Amino acid sequence: METVKRGYMPKDTVEFGPKATSKLNAAAQELAFLLDRGYDTKSASTFVGNHHLLSERQRLALARITSPRAALAERAALTPRETDVLGCLAQGRNTQYMAEHLCISENTVKSHVRNVYQKLGVHSKQDIIDIINADGE
Repeated sequence: METVKRGYMPKDTVEFGPKATSKLNAAAQELAFLLDRGYDTKSASTFVGNHHLLSERQRLALARITSPRAALAERAALTPRETDVLGCLAQGRNTQYMAEHLCISENTVKSHVRNVYQKLGVHSKQDIIDIINADGE
């Protein structure tokens, strides 16, 4: 039986290895520059990723490491309610809990979740948790 490392992808050594480090560092500096000037995370990471020919995984990692926690909601232009939903998502809460806690319908929660994912350029609740955890370190 083959041993599989959890979270490890065969392309990790290529996408995040020593040869990719200088390219990722340059991209991180450019992304931070754009984010400091008010560009949203998704547009800026897409632009920088295209410029440096980064993979989708590299772009997501880049967005994660350059997102200061205090400015995440502001940079992503989240509404106050989307910011509330982001907080619940970061805690791993489900749709039903958020609906009850925020006193809104589950369909409204789903709309806010979809907007948060789109504005942050993520695809799952785990991606949001990873961003928040990376910001706290």
